[in-house]
Amino acid sequence: MPDALREYALNASNGSATGYDLAVGAFAAVWGVGCLVASFGVFALMNRARAACLAAVAMGVALQGLLEPSITTAWSETAQSAAEVLAGIVVGLLYFLPLETKASSRPRSK
Repeated sequence: MPDALREYALNASNGSATGYDLAVGAFAAVWGVGCLVASFGVFALMNRARAACLAAVAMGVALQGLLEPSITTAWSETAQSAAEVLAGIVVGLLYFLPLETKASSRPRSK
């Protein structure tokens, strides 16, 4: 491990959570709930699911910029890249397939 990263790990493990850590954790919690809601909306063909899915992906990208350094394996990077590609495909399909006609013609339950 590089010396700078080793020093960062030692300093981070000795301290308690800062306000920044709590804010990033809260943002990640909101993102997680948003992803679940967006995923449910996509599979239920809800009208606002496209915007919710796009917002969830945008929040996920923003969250990556807020995270602290980490060490990962090649396999975890491969899995993360595959998940990002899959998310991009889903967003692309949501925007280019005519789902709004299926969602709007679907009977609404009361």
